[in-house]
Amino acid sequence: MSDLDFSVYGMKLNPGAADPESEPFDFCKRESIVGVGWSLNNEKDYERIEEVYEHHKEVYERRTSQGKKGTRLNEDGRLTAAIRYILKGIEVGDYVWVNEQNHFALCKVTNDWRVAANLSGEKQKEYDRRDLQHFREVDWVDVPYSLVPGYVRRKFSGRFGALNRMNSGVTKESKQVIKALHSQGDLDSDSSFDRKQIAKKINRADTDRVFDILGASETEDIVISYLQSEGWRIIKSSTSNSQAEIECEMRKEEDGTSIAGYLQVKTGSASLSPESYTEYTRNGEMIFFVQSGLDVSNRDGISAINPETLHEYIGKEYNYLPNEPLLKLDFALN
Repeated sequence: MSDLDFSVYGMKLNPGAADPESEPFDFCKRESIVGVGWSLNNEKDYERIEEVYEHHKEVYERRTSQGKKGTRLNEDGRLTAAIRYILKGIEVGDYVWVNEQNHFALCKVTNDWRVAANLSGEKQKEYDRRDLQHFREVDWVDVPYSLVPGYVRRKFSGRFGALNRMNSGVTKESKQVIKALHSQGDLDSDSSFDRKQIAKKINRADTDRVFDILGASETEDIVISYLQSEGWRIIKSSTSNSQAEIECEMRKEEDGTSIAGYLQVKTGSASLSPESYTEYTRNGEMIFFVQSGLDVSNRDGISAINPETLHEYIGKEYNYLPNEPLLKLDFALN
């Protein structure tokens, strides 16, 4: 089984019946759990998930018979998604992104389902006060906002619900970032992220290996960072997907003259024909980065960034690079 064979979930830690002063997020961090509400019968022990389901079914049928809104179950008779995931959908080894406003944590699930009704005494009261009725034990890691991937932030910025499985943005590459982030342990801020140690790994690695790890978007970000270090300024409005032939337009000043630049990036084994881009050389310089290599010698107005040159840039100028490509390289390199 691959070490990337896991699912990713997102959770808003704000159970509906929690005491407003009880701070469920901080409590879950202290207890190393993630959980949702929907109470059970505290006078009974639950040994099987089926018993939990039967209780929720009884509550659902009682409420609907009284003309009230039926919660806990869907119309098809299944448990509502949040309860279903916490009880049996989530597997040990899966990851859960937890959010409260701008606070994020990345939690790795370490145990099977548990319910507060099976707790006793004061401990049960603590869980009841925060309406944490169904929960999982986790390895909890706080993640600074600046290190939270963009697709995760966007997920929580809209309507999300209590607990959902995340699909958009979850790829092999993003799972590598998740594992790398979690392995860092608690990070107080972006500055506590050890870029220098990752740079040592990058400098030891083979150039082909580095770019095989990086995805297309990460490579584009690094190429653009490199070009900015060479004096090029990116025109943001030119980076839209509507311009399929180029990644962006740039400007540079030389001897008081403004020069236009155009960029195309090809990763993996992808190739291109420089002749297809000659129209851009009429107005400025056409710049390529092609991972598999490209010979543009003796071509006016066309230049290519050597992969070894970009590899060297990554190893030296790591403080200028985005977090995600560095995390991927940290995870994949020895």
